Amino acid sequence: MGAVALNAGHRQARNSNCVAAKRVSIVLALYWRWKSGGGNSGRPSVSLEMRELVRQMSTANPLWGAPRIHGELLKLGIQISQATVAKYMVHQRKPPSQTWRTFLDNHVQQLVAIDFLVVPTVSFRCCLSSSSWATSDVTPFTST
Repeated sequence: MGAVALNAGHRQARNSNCVAAKRVSIVLALYWRWKSGGGNSGRPSVSLEMRELVRQMSTANPLWGAPRIHGELLKLGIQISQATVAKYMVHQRKPPSQTWRTFLDNHVQQLVAIDFLVVPTVSFRCCLSSSSWATSDVTPFTST
């Protein structure tokens, strides 16, 4: 009976400790929210007109990159970072390049694959031979 009462006492103490820890964490969260400015920190947002201007310039001049558009905006007296310009640019889609399989199909007549082999003869002389992938034959030749 004493062990059961002891366990009940521990449960109450544990529960009260949990409640106290939760209260402390809530107080700390409120304090740091107040201390850090309440969510007003960070960079100011870029205006909608500025974003539209960057998109319009990148669409009208597809060969211009972010450094060029950034320079033009600086000439107009608009202070904006180059990274922000790159973020809001319209990226032009490039046509997809051909796959490796398409390349092989298009150039199969021009491909050559040759293996060079060293074959020792009965008299212990070395004979070079080659095997071609296209013709599947072995062509022996000698060299000194």
